[in-house]
Amino acid sequence: QQQQHQQHDRDDTRHTVTSLSSSAKDVTIVWADGERSVFHHAWLRDNCPQSLHPQTRQRNSYFLDLLDQLQPLQPPRVDGDVLEIRWPAPRDSNKSEHVSRFPLSWLRRNSYSPGMQRDKIPAKSWDNSFRLPTVAHSLYTQPHGLRLALHHLIESGIVLLTGVPCTVEATAAVAARVGTVRRTFYSDSIWDTRPRDENVIDTAYTAQELRPHIDGCYFRDPPGLQFFNCVEQSASGGESWFLDGLRAAEVLRSERPRAFEFFSTHSFPYVHYDGEERDTIASGPVFKLDHLGRVESVRFNHDDRAPLTTLTEAHVEEYYDHLPHLLRLLESPALSVTHKLRVGDMAITNNARVLHGRRAFAGSRNLIGCYMDSDEMISRARVLGML
Repeated sequence: QQQQHQQHDRDDTRHTVTSLSSSAKDVTIVWADGERSVFHHAWLRDNCPQSLHPQTRQRNSYFLDLLDQLQPLQPPRVDGDVLEIRWPAPRDSNKSEHVSRFPLSWLRRNSYSPGMQRDKIPAKSWDNSFRLPTVAHSLYTQPHGLRLALHHLIESGIVLLTGVPCTVEATAAVAARVGTVRRTFYSDSIWDTRPRDENVIDTAYTAQELRPHIDGCYFRDPPGLQFFNCVEQSASGGESWFLDGLRAAEVLRSERPRAFEFFSTHSFPYVHYDGEERDTIASGPVFKLDHLGRVESVRFNHDDRAPLTTLTEAHVEEYYDHLPHLLRLLESPALSVTHKLRVGDMAITNNARVLHGRRAFAGSRNLIGCYMDSDEMISRARVLGML
């Protein structure tokens, strides 16, 4: 990962410093593209690369032991593609000083100044004009194909693989290229959605219509990715139904800001009940925001909603005022994409962003697949130098 970042960084002139200054509490860098970063002395000493374990990359120094070492001994200087800072020596050291050497590219990537925290692969929201990005399975098995599929997942929240073998083994192999499958009470590994007459613990195991939803809202940490391998398709109906929760959030924030604020600042419960075996409940906002106010994840499933014990009386009333607007938005034809998967097609979706559903169908239809945590996708992309 570090080598891939360095190769990319050598070709990026943004990491060139045009101005370096320091004050009693921080260091300011002006980059070649005009952007500006401020790094506090405490942050720099705390994140010193030379204070990390060489194999685990965990911190080897305890911050309380650094409190008398947070002022540089002299002004920092740029040495080639590195920022060098000299600090007082640790108390238990015979050395006269401690030297930190920060790659400029690393500082640029980890800058916390306003405007600097941009995603390397920005999310792009979409509506009904969106065409599902497609990657052939034969390409996906190659390094470039995996990177391409991950790029689509990070950018759009969905990718369609074609030509995937219709087996449990092939489905597991596709998932394994990203990371470790998540075990749930649906399956230890690969599940299937073939309609059944017995042991129907979810409406996915029926032929009825499913409106766009997020899976696992009743888990404290819902699954991050879903893999849907179409191994059998009905002759009538059964079209997959996708909707970008990020785009829905943008529309709601613009058209009904009070409703958006309500659904992003209150927590709503969801439940999964399976006779005497399971009664799982969890809650969260419909739109979870990050520290910059951007939508970080979406959590909504109309059919799994639990009694609103997380709200006050006044907020329950407000909930039912706003709910119709949210429901109409989350099944809006203007925001939805329908696509009938063919046998050998596999849809991979970001379950924290893209809502999925299906039209009712007649006959036989079966998608086999699995869940995976978002951490697996982010980790794989970082290892490949994509993030």
